[in-house]
Amino acid sequence: MGAAIAVLGTVFHQAWIQGFPYGLMISFGLVVWAMVSLRRIRSRIPAWACVVVSGAFVFLFAQPNTDVMIPANFSGLAWSYGSITLAVLIAAFPRIRGLGQSS
Repeated sequence: MGAAIAVLGTVFHQAWIQGFPYGLMISFGLVVWAMVSLRRIRSRIPAWACVVVSGAFVFLFAQPNTDVMIPANFSGLAWSYGSITLAVLIAAFPRIRGLGQSS
């Protein structure tokens, strides 16, 4: 799941319409959706595995002296650091009981 998020977000994060970075917002939404879905599992291991895999893929796509898929512009930097920050925050956030979960 982490690899799919990283690849889709990396391909789509540069899309803009009339000054609005809709590709970046959709890519962040994909990260949030996937990480929240993984957090619903009782164990935190799948969420942290997704953080590691997606982080590795995102930074793999931004290596210098290669065909760079993540340029060093606003969208590229926001995607590189923002996606990993979101994933870590959601994976590390404590489980909240009583919000639609049965004990």
